[in-house]
Amino acid sequence: MNSFYSSIEQQENNKYRKQPTIVVPILTDYTCAIAASYEAKAHGIKSGMSVLDAVRKYPLLNVVEARPLEYVKMHTKLVRVLKRHFCNVKVLSIDEMSCDIENMSDTDYFKISAALKADIFKELGECMSCSIGVSDNTFLAKVASDFQKPNGFTIVKSYEDLYNLKLTDLPGINTRMQKRLNSSSIYTVKDLCSLNELELKKAWGSVVGARWYYMLRGNQDCDYGMHYKDIPTTIGHAHVLPPNMKSMEGAYTIFEALICRGLNRLTEYRLCASKLDIFLSWKNKPSKGCYKFSTPIVTSSSNHGYWMNQAVELWKKIPYEIQGKPFSVGIRFTHTIPEKDLNLSLFDIPLEKFNMQKKYMLPERISFGNPDRMFN
Repeated sequence: MNSFYSSIEQQENNKYRKQPTIVVPILTDYTCAIAASYEAKAHGIKSGMSVLDAVRKYPLLNVVEARPLEYVKMHTKLVRVLKRHFCNVKVLSIDEMSCDIENMSDTDYFKISAALKADIFKELGECMSCSIGVSDNTFLAKVASDFQKPNGFTIVKSYEDLYNLKLTDLPGINTRMQKRLNSSSIYTVKDLCSLNELELKKAWGSVVGARWYYMLRGNQDCDYGMHYKDIPTTIGHAHVLPPNMKSMEGAYTIFEALICRGLNRLTEYRLCASKLDIFLSWKNKPSKGCYKFSTPIVTSSSNHGYWMNQAVELWKKIPYEIQGKPFSVGIRFTHTIPEKDLNLSLFDIPLEKFNMQKKYMLPERISFGNPDRMFN
């Protein structure tokens, strides 16, 4: 789907239609856009840009607070439409789906695409458009769908059709990974496709490189999105402080809420963690930075009381000099294992579950992952 969140806001509010619009997690100048309409993109505004920078580029910009439940409703409508056309629909994220189809002619693919877009227009609304890619596997089809935006349609028949792309245009290769590939003399997509399985494995430093070899050649056994239902190896949450909470007292209130949310997710996935990190960033003039404190790696536990006590002890370590202008807080549980794999120690002391009165309601989570997992 094209600019999914901002398109939904334009669809449901006439005053945003054909106007530069961004969607943000919370209404404050010190957060960033999680979606930008194509009208906003025409002014150089894109996802990830801070609200302050976006407004500087276009002062009359519409800044809209995210409404995750509305996006899930639209996602559900979209899946219903797709299931009328396809037998097998795999949800990759809230705005991205992969659908299996039989081998046909290019003309047939185009007809199916046109019918699908007409149904989306009718069922979801005139502001909702999509880009469709067709290829031998999900990975190549996903890359094909990015060729023409918005409202595009592209067929990729082999990896040779990707030669004009940059490495970072391929899903899974960011700037950091690009530097790593450059160190193995891989500078273009053509370089990437010219290497054999073992050479790619060496370039990646893991078996992931071998998977890429097969993904690029249309293999469906090593494909994009195959592990989207994997249990997460870390559980983390971060929150930019709203203006009325930019104090150590406000930051601590939100910090407690983040810890509880993290612990609830550990319980939901039936996971235990062995380490907790907490983060506090600040923007005191003339300095700014981020403090990170971590517990030692301990015996895995999901006990709420234990981790809450550990979190409070970490919070007490925050240096006094930054206590004044906190900007954001975050927590992260790492080294997770399933509860069923936990070997309890003979000397474990049972701790009562920690109960806390909610003092701050965190906004609904914006998910870029699989909605089956992120939204109940």
